[in-house]
Amino acid sequence: AMSSQFAIKIQGKEVPLSFRHAEDEQHFDKFKEMKAFVDWCNGLDKEFLVKNITVQSIDMFGKRMGFVKFKAEVTDPHGNSLPNVVFMRGGAVGMMILIVCEEDRKQYTVLTVQPRFPAGKFNFPELPAGMLDDSGDFAGVAAKELKEETGIIVKTKDLVDLTEMAFGSSYQGVYPSAGGCDEFLRLFLYRMRMPKEEINRLQGKCTGVLSEGEQIKLKIISINELWRAAPDVKALSALCIYENLVARRELPADGLPPAEKKQEVAAADGGWRRRLLGGVVVEEWTGLVVLRVMGMERGRLSERARRQPGVGCLDKGSSASSAVVLL
Repeated sequence: AMSSQFAIKIQGKEVPLSFRHAEDEQHFDKFKEMKAFVDWCNGLDKEFLVKNITVQSIDMFGKRMGFVKFKAEVTDPHGNSLPNVVFMRGGAVGMMILIVCEEDRKQYTVLTVQPRFPAGKFNFPELPAGMLDDSGDFAGVAAKELKEETGIIVKTKDLVDLTEMAFGSSYQGVYPSAGGCDEFLRLFLYRMRMPKEEINRLQGKCTGVLSEGEQIKLKIISINELWRAAPDVKALSALCIYENLVARRELPADGLPPAEKKQEVAAADGGWRRRLLGGVVVEEWTGLVVLRVMGMERGRLSERARRQPGVGCLDKGSSASSAVVLL
């Protein structure tokens, strides 16, 4: 039997709310305080006119609200009915780990492989991920999930928020199923260097929190293979944003974090002097200046190197010649 009426506030107006199953009424207070629902109500565009809401089912995670499915009577400003069923689960974070091999500078990423019953796949490859808690601390949850699912310990300040770089404050993240679900994915990038031997040790490592039913195995792949190695919206979205940010030179192509770059630039090599200028590595040797753009190294500019394709010499008339690597 349909339950008695409750009410919630949406856009400053009282909206009638009912529960399809009377036994779910006991969760009303938790439901109206559920962070995902509060954020959804606060962020709802004014063009949606909500007349009532019926909660159809609730899944509790212990004492915490888990998943909620509800149906609303909603129209646009002209009175036209709109799709009205919502599966509410809140936001999640996804982490793309970019590992630069110390020996050959090749770039790798980490996938978790685990059973995903809703997808019907027992060995589903995807980026490390986790649901947001009530704190709203995107980076904190990302760091926690990275440790649990990969064993990699990171500081939140070292995480790059890809979705914020792409969308600013316009959207909370990437929406994988906006036609029926409120879920958004906040995508982060973590960059690190690692010896080849350590990369190999990560391959096939078993991780996860057993008490939460996680059975996770790690898979290390070349970053160039990610687009066809994982049919995962987190992975494909993160890769798309990352590659576009690299193309726009808002992130470095060599995958190294800023701290690693500073160490490299500060390192002396014989008579060479290195410094960082506007995100470009500048190398100088007795009046000869070489610019290395986007982390692509053409070698030091000897007479032989000057004849290599993609390298141009400038300012020949001055006492100090200069050259720039052109991409």
